[in-house]
Formats: sequence, C-alpha cells, structure tokens
Amino acid sequence: LLLAGIDAGPRPGAPARLAALLDEAVDATDEPMRVDVRSGPNATVEPGAAIELLHIVSEVVDHVTAIHPGARVEVASRTEAPGGIVVEVRTASNTRYDPSGRRGMVAAARIAQRSRSGLVLRTPLPGPAGSGAPVATIHCPARAVTVHDLDYAPWPAEPSYDALGRPGFGGTNGALHHDPEPETPAHGIP
Repeated sequence: LLLAGIDAGPRPGAPARLAALLDEAVDATDEPMRVDVRSGPNATVEPGAAIELLHIVSEVVDHVTAIHPGARVEVASRTEAPGGIVVEVRTASNTRYDPSGRRGMVAAARIAQRSRSGLVLRTPLPGPAGSGAPVATIHCPARAVTVHDLDYAPWPAEPSYDALGRPGFGGTNGALHHDPEPETPAHGIP
C-alpha cells in the first residue's frame, strides 16, 4: 500500500522499539546474514512512522546488498537535534555492481516522499571507495520518535576489519549488540 501511494489511514498500536524495528527491517531483506545492526539510542518510534521506517530501511538495505555483492552492510542509528533520530546504511565495499539502476532506492524514496510522519531519505554523494561513507540516511523527526536516553555506542570514525581481515565496522561478524539480554536474531549469529 505504501509503494502504491494508498493511504492506509491511522495506524493503531504501541510505539515500536527502534532496535527491534531495525532488526525487523533487516530480517525482511533478501540477504539479512550480510547485515550488521549496531547499537543505537534507546528510542521508540510512533506506529505510523515505524511502518514507514521499516519499509524504507528494508528497501535501502536490499539495494545496498544488490549493488555491493558479498559486502558486509551496517545499519546504525544515532540521535539528531532536536530530538529526532537518523538511521545510516553503510558499506566499506570497493566493488559496485548496479545493472538494475536504483530500483530499491527509488522505492525507498517514494515511500519517504509520501511519509505522513515526516521521514526524509537522503543519499549523500559517495565517498572514496571503501571509505564506509553512508550510502543512505533516513531522518526521523522528533514528533515521530521518543528518545529515552543517550547511552549508546557512537558510529566509529574509521572502518575496522573483521576476524577474517575483511573491511567492516567494529568486527561484529553479524552479532547484534543493542539488547542487553543474549538472544539469537533470525538474521545473525550471536
């Protein structure tokens, strides 16, 4: 419905935890095992914005995994003044293969353009190959999120390498680090 531009009307329900929402978005992608979700702010997202954010993040991640074959992808979030959040999708891949154009990114942009919650998708100019610069950022305004505290690990300034020597961010090897209790996510290895 979102892609077709059909207004689904009010979305009932409780706000969604940002960490759980990002996990769900990654689980909905074609290659969730290649995606690491980093810890972020303790925040909740209002129901309407949560649905939009889930679909935008899923489309962007699918796009990035398609154009960077075999590369690790990172999804991270941080707070943004005045009280909003930003979700960043990054990869340190030097390889870019894009035979289908920007189909996934176009779908994500269409959802963001029709956002009733004020979500904004930005695709910055690419940085140097392998720099880990964001492929896309999704901005969620303060009216759609509640940030409960600022106790989280910030995004690293420089990419690091995983246990196999591949470029990555923090060497998480697919493990999620945003929940204090250990659990095995559907898309990763604890």
